[in-house]
This record gives sequence, C-alpha cells and structure tokens, in this order.
Amino acid sequence: MADVNPIPEGYPQVIPYLCIDGAAAAIEFYGSVFGATERMRMPGPGDTIGHAELQFGDAVVMLSDEFPGMNVRSPTSVGGTPASSAGASVAPWRSPRSTARRVQSVTATWSASPGR
Repeated sequence: MADVNPIPEGYPQVIPYLCIDGAAAAIEFYGSVFGATERMRMPGPGDTIGHAELQFGDAVVMLSDEFPGMNVRSPTSVGGTPASSAGASVAPWRSPRSTARRVQSVTATWSASPGR
C-alpha cells in the first residue's frame, strides 16, 4: 500500500472552520476586502455552501453555511454575534467555530489526549 500523507500538500496543521449564515456573501466579502482566494466550494442543499476553502496568503480558512438539521449553527443562531459565540452556554462540540488539526496518527493523538 502506498504511503498516505496525513497532512496534504498545501494545508497547514491547524485550520479554522467557520459556520456562517450566508457563507456565499462571506466568501465574496473576504475576497474583496482581504484578498482571499477561493480554493474550492462544495454546494449544499438549495443555494447553500456545504464546504468551502479560502486562501489568505499562506493561511487556509474553511467555512460552510449553517445546517440546523445537523446541529451546525452560526454564532447568531446560538445566541452570539457574528464575531463571538454564546460563551459558556454552548457546549464546546456545538460551537459555531472549530479548528481542524492534521496529525500523523489520529489514534495516537486521541490516545494521548488528557482525560483519556
């Protein structure tokens, strides 16, 4: 079996992931104001964005529209503002923001996690 690189070429180890009510408008805004370029876009149901990737210099940001039926909500849907979350009232795994980190071995990293 060929070796698989767990950190694909062109991706950093840590990637912010934003859930935005109006992801298409956000992509347009980030492009026109910050010079972000769209790396890829996967459509969701209706006119939503299921997943998109933006390049900001050498940084990558991933984002999608909110999908309440899957409990994927934007900050405004959980009582926060577009620039914050609702704080302690939101369980960490339900936060409208998350971070993806690429690692060599998910199993080894998970096993070494505090509280495991």
